Amino acid sequence: MNSQINIQGLKKAAANVKKIPIEQIVRRDVKLNYSGMSAQEGMAKLEQLRKDGAGLVRFLNTIFVVTDSTGGRIRFHTISGDSRPAFLLACLLFYFYLKKLGYDEAMTTFTNPAVIKTLIASPTDKLPTWLSIQKTDNGYQLEVDLNGLG
Repeated sequence: MNSQINIQGLKKAAANVKKIPIEQIVRRDVKLNYSGMSAQEGMAKLEQLRKDGAGLVRFLNTIFVVTDSTGGRIRFHTISGDSRPAFLLACLLFYFYLKKLGYDEAMTTFTNPAVIKTLIASPTDKLPTWLSIQKTDNGYQLEVDLNGLG
């Protein structure tokens, strides 16, 4: 595992997580990231993504919506009800899970710049070498080199 990752901090974050229902995860995520959208609309969008063939993977109280997997690359979106440390842990678990499945790269886009602070500041105040965040016309694109996880 990357030497910059604070294992004890992540274990503490995991120990404090209590599993909540999917509806509550969506409610928390919508409230934080989608001003003007109701929790019911968020649940309807999640259900439509599932009907359209998106895969859903849950770690802690974060749902990873896999929208495309081509070759060694996977595209995903997160819906989270986790605290910042628990969200980071859920992401790390998801990345290691993808690596074990044989993927080389994971990618997502987002518009909330606070996500960058989460990814960079937690848990070590250093951006790991396996993350890349690029500004785009529509927000930000995160790419994760799964082979660089260690």
